[in-house]
Amino acid sequence: MSSEKKVIFLFLLLIALIVSCVYIHAPKLAKENEPAVSFEPTQLEIEPIINSPLNNINEENNKIEIEENNLNNENQQETQVIEVETNIEKKVEDSLENDTTDVVEEIIEPLLTTPAKYIRENNEKNIEDLSIDTQKLQIEINDYVKEHPVIFKRAGYKTTKKSDKTIKRVAQFLKDNPTIKMEIAGHTDAAGKAKVNQQISFARAQTVKNRLIFFGIDKNRLIARGYGEDIPIEPNSPNGYSKENRRVEFNIVEE
Repeated sequence: MSSEKKVIFLFLLLIALIVSCVYIHAPKLAKENEPAVSFEPTQLEIEPIINSPLNNINEENNKIEIEENNLNNENQQETQVIEVETNIEKKVEDSLENDTTDVVEEIIEPLLTTPAKYIRENNEKNIEDLSIDTQKLQIEINDYVKEHPVIFKRAGYKTTKKSDKTIKRVAQFLKDNPTIKMEIAGHTDAAGKAKVNQQISFARAQTVKNRLIFFGIDKNRLIARGYGEDIPIEPNSPNGYSKENRRVEFNIVEE
C-alpha cells in the first residue's frame, strides 16, 4: 500500500473513532449539563377564606338567626307584659265586681220584714224575700189600711160600711197587680180566751176574703188566716184590751 493511501486510511479511521466517541459520550455530557430540577412538592399557600362568598352567607345566616332570637325574646317579653297587664285588669274587674255586689246588696236591703210567727206555705214568701217594688207596694197598702182600718161590729164578724171602702181599695191594688197573691191576716187583743180569740180572728179574715171576692178578686189569689192574740203590734192594757191589736192585715205573699 502506498503512503498516500495509508494516510487517507488513517484519516478516515480517526474520523470514525471521533464519531464513535461522540455518539457514546454525548448523552452523558448532556445529562451532566442539564439544570437540576426539584420535584419537591410545592406548598401551596392557602389564603384564609374569610372573605369567601360561602363565609359571607354564613355570616348573614348568623345575623338573621341572632335577629330572630332577639325578636323572639322581645315577643316573649311583650307576651309576659300582656299577661301581667291582663292579670292586673282581671284583678281590677274582680274588685269592681265585688264592689258592685256590695252596692247591690246595700240597695236590695229589705224595706220591711215579716215577724217569725206568720205562716208561709208552698210558694208563699215573707215580704223581705220579694222584690223591692213589691215591698214598696206593701208599704203603700199598710199605710192606707193604717189610716182606714177595717172595723167590725162589736163581738161580730161582719164589717161596717165604712170598712167596705178600705176593702174596695185593697181590691183595686190587687187588680192593678194581677200576679200577686195576698194573705188576709186576722188579729185580736188579749181580752178573753186565746182559743176563742184565734177563732174570731180567722172568722173576720174569712169575712174580708169573701168581700174581696165579691169585689172581683179571684179566690185563688187570697189566703185567710187567724193569728188570734199571738202577734200584737202594741202592748195590751192590763185587762188585755187594745184597739190597735184588733186588726186585719193584707200581706203580699207571692208576686
